Amino acid sequence: MPATNFTPIQLYRSTTASQVPTSGNLSDGELAINTNDEKLYFKNSGGTVKLLASSAGASGDVVGPASATDNAVVRFDGTTGKLVQNSVVTIADSTGDVAGVGTLTMGGNLTLSGGTANGVLYLNGSKVATSGSAFTFSGTAFSVGDGSTQSVQTINGGTTGGAVKGQRAGVNQWFVGDTAAALGSGSGLINFVYNNDPFIWSYAGTELMRLTSTGLGIGTSSPGTKLDIADSSGGAPSFRITNSVTSAWMRLVNTGGGNAFIDSNVGFAFRVGGSYTTAATLDSSGNLGLGVTPSAWGGFANVLQIGDGGSIAVDKVTPRTRIVTNAYSDGSNWIYLKNGFAGSSVNNSGDGSFAWYTAPSGFGYGTAATSLTSTQNGNSYTIVSAGTTDFTLIGAANNNPGTTFTKSGGTGTGTGTVSQNITFTQAMTLDASGNLGVGETSIAADTRLHLKSAGDTKLKVETTNNTLASGNAALVLTTGSYGYSIQNLTTTAGSAGVLRFYDNTAAVERARITSGGYFKASNNGSYLNSTASYHETVSNVSNDRCLAVVNTNASLAATVAGIQITYTASSPNNTTNNFVYGEDSTAQRFGLRSNGGLANYQSNNVDLSDIRTKTDINPLASYWNKIAALEIVTYKYKDQTHDDLNIGVIAQQVEQVAPEFVDPEGFGETPEDGVPLKTIYNKDLTFAAIKALQEAMARIETLEAKVSALEGN
Repeated sequence: MPATNFTPIQLYRSTTASQVPTSGNLSDGELAINTNDEKLYFKNSGGTVKLLASSAGASGDVVGPASATDNAVVRFDGTTGKLVQNSVVTIADSTGDVAGVGTLTMGGNLTLSGGTANGVLYLNGSKVATSGSAFTFSGTAFSVGDGSTQSVQTINGGTTGGAVKGQRAGVNQWFVGDTAAALGSGSGLINFVYNNDPFIWSYAGTELMRLTSTGLGIGTSSPGTKLDIADSSGGAPSFRITNSVTSAWMRLVNTGGGNAFIDSNVGFAFRVGGSYTTAATLDSSGNLGLGVTPSAWGGFANVLQIGDGGSIAVDKVTPRTRIVTNAYSDGSNWIYLKNGFAGSSVNNSGDGSFAWYTAPSGFGYGTAATSLTSTQNGNSYTIVSAGTTDFTLIGAANNNPGTTFTKSGGTGTGTGTVSQNITFTQAMTLDASGNLGVGETSIAADTRLHLKSAGDTKLKVETTNNTLASGNAALVLTTGSYGYSIQNLTTTAGSAGVLRFYDNTAAVERARITSGGYFKASNNGSYLNSTASYHETVSNVSNDRCLAVVNTNASLAATVAGIQITYTASSPNNTTNNFVYGEDSTAQRFGLRSNGGLANYQSNNVDLSDIRTKTDINPLASYWNKIAALEIVTYKYKDQTHDDLNIGVIAQQVEQVAPEFVDPEGFGETPEDGVPLKTIYNKDLTFAAIKALQEAMARIETLEAKVSALEGN
């Protein structure tokens, strides 16, 4: 009767040698026996057929798989049932040597019967673990070497620390540590003593530092001083002192009493003397102050600041160098360093020019020009300071004196005040071509000196020597081998107040301006009258002209005048005042009178009449009728200054009879009616009258012939 929860199974048999049942031959849990092989199989719940028993183990021996390695150590695998499996560890039958062991974990101490006491276990050349007296460890210290000829030893200093030392022939050669017992010296020392050899530090096969009897060399194997640093890499700084707590200091001490400090608390400060007075300061922006800490310069330039007086600033981006007095720039504004005037000169190396700047004076007292205007409660007031007087408040509305403010002390200068912003004014410019502008920033290429001023004075050249010698001129102008000078003859007898132009090469005066403002020019230094109140030009050269007035404009205005002579304050209109007066060494020869009349000597008027200058020559037609039609009148001009009657014609009447005698283009100013004043060609009219006279003579001769004929009959 089957037990509870068990199912009956079948048992199968095979007599064929090596016959093994398959999974398909058996159901779950069924058995199969091979009577020939004497083996029993079964099928597990996973569907796998497994060997359950074999007659080979009937004697009690454990039998492993046929592929097992000889001398292999038997192990149990990690599966359920702990099957006996082959192992990679072997034990030789003859020697008992164990092979194939990987990691060995021990539950107790390993004891070796051979070896040296305190000897450190190591593998020899045959890879055999061994020990010896050359490398020992006592439990507290190491020792390398034989202890008599040479060795390296560690020293346990207990509470004082530890050390490492090296010996040769039993004598200490070098020592690193902090124990006083090692070499009989103080704690915390590094020592190297063998045969006076250098102490060498190397890295990656390259020597970096060497200590010799001369000194310490870093980057050099032959130090020439106590500390010799050589660096040709051009990389990181060769020497650096770092202190993360306060500032880094370096002190240079002269045992004779001198001291010098380099202090990095404010960049770098160089201090000297027993009181460590700051001699120079290099700030974090790279600005250097001599005798002063550099001001808060903006980062636009590298600056050398000398005291509170001046600075040299080299711009970092723009190629420009500045020399600055009593000022600095925070990058946005120029600021006074102290009370006083400020100035700046700039070399613009980008274009080769120089520029000089001045700062306008600030408000102060001590100068009469000082003033300040302010507005209070809608009223405008002016605070003025005349000379050294107190400040006075003046109301702009009534200009009556108000409250007087007393100075706090000092005399005042009217200049800039410390910490105030500055507005520089470019006062002078020198460009790369050597052209100089004073009060002008843009200089034309052909101008060597350009003076510009909002006031009256443009140029003042002064000399206290007023002699006529060419070398004592106030201003000398030279071109090539020729030189001119300008002299102010303020004290020379007969020439007081004269400004003359002197030819230094020929040693002769060429022109002058008298104290009355009259210009006189001469080629030989002589004048008709050097002090007279009129302008003159003088020439003693025999040529065809003394003065030439030339107009080279090809497009002339309709009323252009070659020479214009004008009485601007009067209208003489008479025969005694002249527009032009001509005389020789004997008498007057010519006069162009102010009434328009022409007066000359001995009726010498001539007109050009050479046939070689004429063309289209034809006999004149009859003018008998036109001349007869002209009305000859007497008249006075409206502005004439005498009562004499003038004889002539009226242009409008002549124009109706013979318009060829009238010039309609006008004379003088055009009247209000817009019609130009008409003029007459008197010379043409005269020759037309001669033509009519010729006609009259011909008629007279004809009549005389007729009369004679009648009388003869």
